[in-house]
Amino acid sequence: MLKIYIKKFFKSKLGQGLLSKFLTYYLKFVKFTSRITIDYGEGLTKAKFKSAKNHIFAIWHQDLALAVFIFDSLKPKVRALVSPHSDGQILGNIINNFGYKTISGSTNASAVHAVKEIISLLKNGENLVITPDGPKGPAKEINSNILSISYKTSSHVVPISISSRHVELKSWDRFHFPLPFSNIKVKFGSPISSTGDKQNDNELLKLRINQLQENNLGRASVSLLNDRNFEYFLIFISIISLPVLVILLILRLLKGKESAERILERTAVSSALSQDNLVWIHCASVGESILGFSLIDILLSKNKDLKFLMTTGTVASADLAKSKMKEYNIDEDVVIHQFIPIDNIFFVKKFLYYWKPKLGLFIESELWPNLIWEASKYCNLILLNAKMSHKSFAKWQKYRFIIEKMAGKFSSVLAQREQDRNYYDKLGFNNVTFAGNLKYIQKDDKIDKKLYASLVKQIGTRKVIFAASTHSTEEEIVVNVFVRLKKITKNLLLILAPRHPMRTQEVLEIAKQYKLSVCLRTSGEAITPETDIFILNTIGELPLIFKMKPITIMGGSFTIGGHNILEPAKYESPIIFGPDMSNFSEISKEFLEKNAAVQVQNSDQLEKIIAKWLQLEASELSEYTESSLKIIKSKQEIITIYIEEINKYMISKLL
Repeated sequence: MLKIYIKKFFKSKLGQGLLSKFLTYYLKFVKFTSRITIDYGEGLTKAKFKSAKNHIFAIWHQDLALAVFIFDSLKPKVRALVSPHSDGQILGNIINNFGYKTISGSTNASAVHAVKEIISLLKNGENLVITPDGPKGPAKEINSNILSISYKTSSHVVPISISSRHVELKSWDRFHFPLPFSNIKVKFGSPISSTGDKQNDNELLKLRINQLQENNLGRASVSLLNDRNFEYFLIFISIISLPVLVILLILRLLKGKESAERILERTAVSSALSQDNLVWIHCASVGESILGFSLIDILLSKNKDLKFLMTTGTVASADLAKSKMKEYNIDEDVVIHQFIPIDNIFFVKKFLYYWKPKLGLFIESELWPNLIWEASKYCNLILLNAKMSHKSFAKWQKYRFIIEKMAGKFSSVLAQREQDRNYYDKLGFNNVTFAGNLKYIQKDDKIDKKLYASLVKQIGTRKVIFAASTHSTEEEIVVNVFVRLKKITKNLLLILAPRHPMRTQEVLEIAKQYKLSVCLRTSGEAITPETDIFILNTIGELPLIFKMKPITIMGGSFTIGGHNILEPAKYESPIIFGPDMSNFSEISKEFLEKNAAVQVQNSDQLEKIIAKWLQLEASELSEYTESSLKIIKSKQEIITIYIEEINKYMISKLL
């Protein structure tokens, strides 16, 4: 729903105007930080170009953004043809912001008004910039009447090629979004005069532009980006993006994704007193926070004088931090939790100046440029449990000028898998080691014994299916299977734990459609023999259910790449997961190979395996649970690798 409103906003005049202003300033920044080299080719000089009359400059649609400030540098008398749709109007606004006029329309025969205006302008000696493959493509195919217009107006068509460091967008034309601090190379081709033969003329123009691209020197290296310039770049981006970040923060607050009481922490207004010699542990969300507390507990067992600052970015992880501090009996002056400030260099500077950490441990797969750049000025940074998907690796290769600057700021990287180690190594990170998945050494949870005993008593002898950490659409799959299984198995209870408790109402609606009796954990109601579904809509209580050894369906595995299966394995709960475990591919592969879990592809297979397991005694399921325990026990040396690496950077300042 939010995406729909955002699209509507940017199609409005206000939205287009704001986006155009933002992009104008960005392009001016690109121009300011880059070096532009121009090759005028045969038949054209700088003087001739600046005084050009009656010329049509042709450039492929993908390079149009760069063409804007190339012409701004040379100042010929020129207009640009832009399409009438929303993207074209945004580009038109940018061109206007640079001081140039535009014509809205196309050169197609049907666009009579635009064609007449173009012909009139050319006959009066003005010049035109046009994309012969626009506005709807196909890319790099001449689909306009550009040379026919040239023939009628006795004008020359000049092909242009522009080469720059850029990001290629996933649009029909593979639009090139220019990056700052580039060596931009412009090459003009020889002017083409129309022969009147449209087909031959179009093929000649296409050939000339493509030849220019092939002969041009390709992408420019980012040779201008030293550390000082990179910091200027971060400052510039932080300034122009600040209004957008504030709006997004407000929208997240309205959607319940931010804490109203602690919202100022996201702008580096701290809600706790700073302390000396803090070990800073930054965790992305819930899963990483659980690991963070396991690590804190281990480090405290080695040195009770340590103090920690833990930062997270979600409300759920903040709630978890509060419950984990009670669970581990940790005082608030030993572990201070704060929300991480939004990644704006001014907020980040303020945050770090206040807390002054002595060591930074990042349990995070998302890399934030401002945070990492500034944090490295205060302390050594270690990236723990580092993971990188092939998609992320491909993305960062496009943004090498950013990732290379961040890579050098980490003192050490401990990777989950060999593949992760290779990715980080290729991107230029220092001291990258394959250490194994830190989730294997997650400490046993301190379970509330009274609550556990109460739930066990309420459930009695009923057989339990537990769908843990589910996402949208997964509850529908599980409930549908549960309803079918109820017809053949008596005394069956389904426990649902949505990954995000704020989705409780959505889950209730699904249960209502099937006319099932529901009990909520947060309501305080007891599970009765009539209860069909118990919804565990809390944070940090999954172990309560795992300890009961139910048949566990791991959520996320039908939608987003799955969640961690090590926790149910630790409690000897038989595990089923869906077709997508890409987030835990190595772990799930090992579990399948060693017969420690079962993977299903659809709801029919899910129903079949659960029906089979429901007929078995607990002892008969032991082949799965014993195998999973063996896997976990075999990984205990992983923690030694992590602690030894952390100690390299802690001893000199803290121990």
